[in-house]
Amino acid sequence: MCKWKFILCISLFLSACAIEKERLYESSAEQFRVDLVHVKEISDKLQKNSHFKNKIKDKELTKYVNNLAVNLAADNDILLALDVNVFLVDDVGEKNLYNAAFPDGHLYLSNTILSKLSYENEVAAFIAIQFGHILNRSFVRKASFEDEQTTDSDQMINNYFHYTEDQMQATIDEAILILYQKGYDPRGIGGFFKEYLVQNDKVKYPKEVIQNWINYTYLRIATYPPLINPVITTKEFTDIKKKLKNYKGKNLG
Repeated sequence: MCKWKFILCISLFLSACAIEKERLYESSAEQFRVDLVHVKEISDKLQKNSHFKNKIKDKELTKYVNNLAVNLAADNDILLALDVNVFLVDDVGEKNLYNAAFPDGHLYLSNTILSKLSYENEVAAFIAIQFGHILNRSFVRKASFEDEQTTDSDQMINNYFHYTEDQMQATIDEAILILYQKGYDPRGIGGFFKEYLVQNDKVKYPKEVIQNWINYTYLRIATYPPLINPVITTKEFTDIKKKLKNYKGKNLG
């Protein structure tokens, strides 16, 4: 009799654990809240890395990219719940270029790459790709593994923000949807990645890998109907392009 009571207790305990696990992850938004607690310490540490300290101070530029990010996030409940904040990293002349999407909603964008983008949908794509990494939990998925591999902050930056082909394809899918919902031509993703081709030695991806991302992007876009009245160019974008055109570094503003 005692044996059966013991088995019953164990069964009830396991069932309760399963229910609790399901409750924790019954919605993506709730899962992200759990994620943020889990990775807060490592996220805060990496955001203090020297790669991200030299930020552009110009109010007009930072206001533009942040307004664009808030607009792109507006139709996604998970992104809306985050503290979305975009920082432009003054990395002109740097040996390595990093773009980083942290799970708290903080995005660090390379100004070297931003300044080379010709169209507003490419800038929107730049931000949408970072949001795609957040939605795919790219940082969170690496957290436990990477913590065990190194404590060197620079190496951790490289590890956390270097993505596999599968990760990039999932991110591209999310980015296309974000852009499409807000009326931006998602072909801007291809334009954004073409700048990666130009800077491939600094972003640390082989050209054939970047070209695969571009090919995948256009294959996925082909499954969507054409946009009606897409966003072309806003006055705000025209103004910041003038400002960035001759920028040589050292904290514009």
